[in-house]
Amino acid sequence: MFEIFCRVQRKNIMNFFRYLIYDAYSISSTKIGEKMSFRFKRMRFLILTFLSMCFCSVVQGDDQAPYRLLVIGCGRSGTAYMSKLMQSYGLRIGHEKVLKDGVSSWIYTIERDEFAKKENYDLVIHQIRNPLNVISSWVRNNIDRDWAWNMITEHVPEIDRNESLLQRSAKYWYYWNLKAEEKADWSYRIEDIDKILPMLIDYFNLRQISKPPPKNYNRRRKIKKRISWEDLRMVLNNEDFENIQSLAAKYGYPIE
Repeated sequence: MFEIFCRVQRKNIMNFFRYLIYDAYSISSTKIGEKMSFRFKRMRFLILTFLSMCFCSVVQGDDQAPYRLLVIGCGRSGTAYMSKLMQSYGLRIGHEKVLKDGVSSWIYTIERDEFAKKENYDLVIHQIRNPLNVISSWVRNNIDRDWAWNMITEHVPEIDRNESLLQRSAKYWYYWNLKAEEKADWSYRIEDIDKILPMLIDYFNLRQISKPPPKNYNRRRKIKKRISWEDLRMVLNNEDFENIQSLAAKYGYPIE
């Protein structure tokens, strides 16, 4: 959070230096300015311009990335909703495909191609959702596609393709979030999006251009019975179960 706060201040810092530059000539309207020689004012202007260019090149840093925003995390964690939300504020973020300003996708948690590399984005954020909701969504929607699980198990050898969908989905939530957390600049819970959105608006200097999507956007079907911690305890070994609960508690989710 502190890092994005510092980044938001870059524009303010650069504007401060620009103010100093422009003020070099505006001083001429004051009594002091009337006594300053044109040569001195011109020298002051050039010095401040040089300092501003040097300083701005430092604080801008990774602002030169080709794309602006990458949203990563687990599938069924609201990445589709996040892409639509950012689009409603003028940021062209695709869902699982790269648009002009970036992409929101669980697949890009791993650096599978050039578009997934962290250095290609001004900001990389890790979106988290309650583990029981994510696992329930994978299981109840029967997300058992070969291409998805082949890619997951390739990068997470701790998951056995022969395990049940419930076992795989639980371990996937744990290991995929660890990968996303390591790659991202910072992490947040999708349940806290109302607190996070103003920070993104300030950082990217956004304004709302259309109605935001409903928070249940991309909900495939209503889950009648959510997976419980007891359900997970019955199918996971002690180490995996404790790892998932520990990470859930770290992210601020109840584990009882």
